[in-house]
Amino acid sequence: MITVKLNDVDYKLPKELTIQAWQNIVAWDFEVIQNRARIVSAATGAPYDLLKQLDPKELELPTIFIVNLLNSRRPHKHVDFNELTFGQFVDLDVYLSLGVDKHLGDMVEILSGHKLLASEACYIVDQYNQWRTHIYRAYKTLFGLDEQDFEDNEESETPDKMHIARSWYKTIVGLANDDLLKIDEVTEQPLKKVLNFMALLKEQQLEANARELKKKQQYDLQRNRR
Repeated sequence: MITVKLNDVDYKLPKELTIQAWQNIVAWDFEVIQNRARIVSAATGAPYDLLKQLDPKELELPTIFIVNLLNSRRPHKHVDFNELTFGQFVDLDVYLSLGVDKHLGDMVEILSGHKLLASEACYIVDQYNQWRTHIYRAYKTLFGLDEQDFEDNEESETPDKMHIARSWYKTIVGLANDDLLKIDEVTEQPLKKVLNFMALLKEQQLEANARELKKKQQYDLQRNRR
C-alpha cells in the first residue's frame, strides 16, 4: 500500500477510484509537474496546502500509481447498446464532445444505471466507443464520413464545444417537423429505427440531387450546341 505521510499522518492511495475522484484527478494536466500536489490530494484526500510544500519529485511515485489507477479497467455488465433510444445516443454523443473527463458519471448512468467504480465505468465507456464506431461506419453515408475518418486516432479539437449538441438538436427539430410537442416522440424512438429513416431520406435527397445535376448537364449541353 502506497501512502503519503504528512505531519505523522498517513494518507493511503486507494485501490480503486470513485467516478467523482476520477473526474477530479483527470481535470489536472499530468504533464505539469507542479500539478502533482493537486493530483495526489484529489486521490488521497491529503491537504493540498501541505502537499504543495513538498518537492514534486517526492510525489512522483504516488503520481505513477495514480496513473495506473486511471488506466485500470474492470469488466462490468451494461445495457444492450443496440436497444438505446435515439435520444440516449444523442445525449452520449454530446457528453463525448464535451469531454468524458467531465461526464463519465452521466454516460454510465445511461449505459449501466448502477453505482460503479471508475474502472468499471471506463470499461463500459470503452465498450460503448467501439460499438459507436461500428454504428458510424455502418451509416457513414448518412454522416458524410469516409474510411479516413475512422483511421485517424486523434480526435479533432473543436473550439465550440456545443457544436455537436446544436447539430443534433437541429436534426431532432427537423425530424419533429418543427413541432415542440413531437420532440419527445422523436427522441424516444429506437436508435436504429431513426437512423434507418434518416439514411433513407439522405439517399432520396442524393438521388434527387443527381437527377437535378443530370438535367442541368443536359441543358448546358443543348445550349452549347445552339
